[in-house]
Amino acid sequence: MCWVALDRARDMMERLLVIGSPLGVYAEEFEPKTNRRLGNVPQAFSHLALIEAAFRIILAERLPEVLR
Repeated sequence: MCWVALDRARDMMERLLVIGSPLGVYAEEFEPKTNRRLGNVPQAFSHLALIEAAFRIILAERLPEVLR
């Protein structure tokens, strides 16, 4: 992963963490114009995707350390 893509992924993750409910729960969809959570809450697939994305960001950040 190039550093530009990693920076973009970090920025997107920060934005995603803000749109969770006060309890950190995510819905199926999010409407950015109205800041509304749409669909089923909590949505397991949304949480799983968020965890996977966080894991990949951490892995990409630490991979150079591991390869040294």
